[in-house]
Amino acid sequence: MSKAVVTTPPVRRPLQHSLPTAVNQPIRQTMSTDEFQTLVTHVLKLFREEHLVELARTPLAESALVAAEFLNGEPVTPAARGRALQRILTWAIDELRPADAETDTDRASATLPLTPTARLYHLLRSYYLEHRTIEQTAEALHLAS
Repeated sequence: MSKAVVTTPPVRRPLQHSLPTAVNQPIRQTMSTDEFQTLVTHVLKLFREEHLVELARTPLAESALVAAEFLNGEPVTPAARGRALQRILTWAIDELRPADAETDTDRASATLPLTPTARLYHLLRSYYLEHRTIEQTAEALHLAS
């Protein structure tokens, strides 16, 4: 007679990294405009270069948005925290897309002229999500002379 195997559900682990004391307060309210702009610039650079662990060490990785990514019980490792921040940054860039804008930069460039909002969206998408160089982005959007 065989024995039934009983498995226990995965244990929900607490966050391994401490969250900011003001987790309900937007991170933008905890620093000056200059500090926030510097932080976002640094985070976008790490995002483009796919430095997951370094992304996980930034204050944005400690935000409530990233913490919410782990509510399903996924272990909170530096790499997982970095991937969560990558997903949020990708979502944020995609949220900037105007309703009537193409998602593909090459197709968008065929419908020139772009509105300023669509141009900004495609600059961010092309450089950060499609990993084009500045020159390739400028050429695709007909910004190079």
